[in-house]
Amino acid sequence: MTFIGVCQKKQLAGVTLYLRSFHRHEFIEPRDTAQISLPKSLCNAALKRKAEFVAGRVAANDALCVLGYTDFSIAIGEHRSPCWPGAVVGSISHSDDIAVAVAGAKADWQGLGVDVQARLTQDDLEAVNGVIATPHEHALLSLLDTPLAEQLTLIFSAKESVFKALYPRVKRYLDFSDATLVCASQNQLTFRLSHALTLELGLATCRCDYLWNSHHVITLVTLPCDLESPRDGAQ
Repeated sequence: MTFIGVCQKKQLAGVTLYLRSFHRHEFIEPRDTAQISLPKSLCNAALKRKAEFVAGRVAANDALCVLGYTDFSIAIGEHRSPCWPGAVVGSISHSDDIAVAVAGAKADWQGLGVDVQARLTQDDLEAVNGVIATPHEHALLSLLDTPLAEQLTLIFSAKESVFKALYPRVKRYLDFSDATLVCASQNQLTFRLSHALTLELGLATCRCDYLWNSHHVITLVTLPCDLESPRDGAQ
């Protein structure tokens, strides 16, 4: 595969992230799909979508190899979620040129959610401002003293990571309103889950660690198996 770079590893919240940079415009089929089986749903997709899928699966295989899975094909499941080995939880994300994945044993993690997002453009801001963050969340993000584009990119990505980490338990799509930002610092966000989710999961809050990588933000939510959370939420 010549369109994709070598595996890079980064540590975040004590977890190893597996990253692969890639150049989607250099993706050539079938040369660059030889090691990854494309699902039928992508057979007629644009080469851009195929390149993103392959890059994400390559990064996921990097994570699985460390767990001893050297020949596992990650299929697409319900809601387009990755089908991990039975004893594994994991998460995959990609932007236009970076794919990132994380995986761990179910014995250690209830859920893992990772997301990578390129910094939002001005056009993006006009489309999402007021949709992904409430006025109170905007006020908390403003305390980070970063440009609005970075603030909204961060909270958008963080909520995606929250939802990915919770998916193995809820098995459905969630709304931006299901997680509300209650605390923000230079490397971590804390979200309060909706009352309905708290009753369903016995979990009131989620912490999301993050780092900026060039013009991307990478966010990660980890839910350890021994995680305890008060049912009355964060104050």
